[in-house]
Amino acid sequence: QAVPRRLELTALALAVAAVLLGFVPLRFSPAMSLLAERMVGDLMHRLSQTEASILTGMERTAMLKQFRRESGMSFRTFKTSAGVQAALRLMAVGRSVSEAAMAGGFADLAHFSRHCRAATGYSPRQGLQYLDRALAMARAGQTRLAAADMPLITRQASAA
Repeated sequence: QAVPRRLELTALALAVAAVLLGFVPLRFSPAMSLLAERMVGDLMHRLSQTEASILTGMERTAMLKQFRRESGMSFRTFKTSAGVQAALRLMAVGRSVSEAAMAGGFADLAHFSRHCRAATGYSPRQGLQYLDRALAMARAGQTRLAAADMPLITRQASAA
């Protein structure tokens, strides 16, 4: 049974909001954790599936299946999502949209805008406003962010 597009966007918006609040993936095996850290840590590097399989010491298709099982999304979707999240975080602290897009690993502003719209349903600026409202609602207790809604996410200790 197909998941409605609006539900997919809501789940992604919650995941992006969780990252902005300081949530991080939790249930990764050591190999997948290393891979996720590499992908998030260097967004400008276009990590190929072959490089990822070498990094994890697994065969490519087995690595892709395990990554999907543990992260809940495909390798490519994770990379794109990490870039969108990083760019939105940078915009949230005052960086320009184009600067944030480049730092998020996107080739240009149009590339970032296209992926931001696909992920959130909004342009980068509108998406940031939407997330601000979602975060305000979550803080006010109007939105319930239960563990069942985001099973792979847990609160990270605040960084100084």
